[in-house]
Amino acid sequence: MSRAVITIFGSNRPEKGSEAYERAWEVGRGLAKAGFTICNGGYGGTMRATADGAQCGGGEVIGITVEPWGPPNEFVTQRIAHPALIPRLVDLVERGEAYVVLPGGTGTLLEIALVLEHQHKGSMTRKPLWFLGTQWSPVLRAAFEDQANYRWVGGETNLPDYRFFETPAELVAAADQHFR
Repeated sequence: MSRAVITIFGSNRPEKGSEAYERAWEVGRGLAKAGFTICNGGYGGTMRATADGAQCGGGEVIGITVEPWGPPNEFVTQRIAHPALIPRLVDLVERGEAYVVLPGGTGTLLEIALVLEHQHKGSMTRKPLWFLGTQWSPVLRAAFEDQANYRWVGGETNLPDYRFFETPAELVAAADQHFR
């Protein structure tokens, strides 16, 4: 039985053998070995890498896809297909009990923004966002530059709980500690 479902966001572009792919593979394997179920977009790039790593770590992989975009990668153990992008995004966010964000492009930015906005508006509980690398650091700095826009509720702000990690091992250790 899984400890928790961790949704992973990242690029569909990295190819096997690239540094981005290999680091994503390490994240998937480490999280699976720690007992987590991986949820991601189900296609190529870092989605495939984390799914492959999770399979090697003995874990389960939920692939949330868009029906017209085709089948998931071969490492997905459970496919959930949606007719369009927006329902897919909502499902990815709703299934996650925490989020891992890998380097990516506009799709990854959209996923990050959806989580941040739901947390900011209080329409979902605060769940951690763990970033591998610093690509997204400038985006978050810009988004939270004016912290006066974030209200205080019960002595705490509704700023999301996010952290940056340099290595997959550090990120996996944080997930392990969080769900202990």
